[in-house]
Amino acid sequence: MDLGTSRGPDHLRRRSPHRHCALLWVRHDGCHDVCQPRACSRCRCDLDGVIRHFDEAPQSEMELELGLASGFISRVAFEKNLLHRAVTGAISDEQWRASTVTELARGVGQDGPERAVQAWSSSSGRIDSQVLALVRQVRARVPVVLLTHATTRLRVDLAALDVLSEFNAIVSSAETGFPKPDP
Repeated sequence: MDLGTSRGPDHLRRRSPHRHCALLWVRHDGCHDVCQPRACSRCRCDLDGVIRHFDEAPQSEMELELGLASGFISRVAFEKNLLHRAVTGAISDEQWRASTVTELARGVGQDGPERAVQAWSSSSGRIDSQVLALVRQVRARVPVVLLTHATTRLRVDLAALDVLSEFNAIVSSAETGFPKPDP
């Protein structure tokens, strides 16, 4: 069973024929769509954009203050090679953020990159209570496994959000060393 994906129903229909079934997907507009589940032995669930969401206001305010283009901090932090190293555990979350500071300093000078990354990364996000309620409903029937791209900070964030115990297992790309497949 797949509980949540930010890719929509077409992505869910392409899943393997193993004993998984689509129960829920979250559309980009935040609406939740529910399918009738088939018999399932477990549920896979993604995190970001499904259960956890981030407020972009602190980043936007810092970018405005520093005279940066909107989304500039994210573009630097989520540069393909840097992000890959962070989500596969090749570098720690702290090293990823320090590299982001270094790269920002190259583009905007020494004044502000550390504050910018601090503003960008200060939050662990917020939990979508409706999706968490669905996770709990599903977990009453079958084990729920969180399968996500994440840095080494994942478990700290989940604990801060008080959802660490909401899953039967947590599979983080930073801990396995392998990113999730990207169809």
